[in-house]
Amino acid sequence: MRLRPSSSAPSVAFHAWHIGRWVDRHVAAISGWLDPASPEPEVWVAKGLTERWGLAGLDLGEFGGTGAGLDDDASAALTLPEADEISEYLEGAFQALESVLAKIDDDAILERTVVDLYGDDTTIGDVLLNHLSHADRHLGMIEALRGVLGERGTATV
Repeated sequence: MRLRPSSSAPSVAFHAWHIGRWVDRHVAAISGWLDPASPEPEVWVAKGLTERWGLAGLDLGEFGGTGAGLDDDASAALTLPEADEISEYLEGAFQALESVLAKIDDDAILERTVVDLYGDDTTIGDVLLNHLSHADRHLGMIEALRGVLGERGTATV
């Protein structure tokens, strides 16, 4: 999971962590847009994973430490935990997403204009659609990396 077939290819672990961090950031943002008085905390923050995983003091990337914008050396410097811990984090982040999505009971909510994590005006629906597209790209990269590393199977979250 941590193998890199070349110095310019992030590991499967990095892609999985990155997907989790983005969904986690979006859950916090969307829950805040839905209920500004009580936004959901990020699973990452609530569980203290920066410290628990030994990543404190490292560059975790832009947009709240999502891995975005890291160059090859910086992404390689992240010693991410074993697959079971990353999977546990992904499960928690996606469970939080399901909880937030359950609160969207009206199409008008999806059309609500918000300022996204990039500082751009958009809608909640577009934020969700963009995240799904982004996550899909990383799942495809994971599948390709698995093939290059001689593993079989598909990647899903």
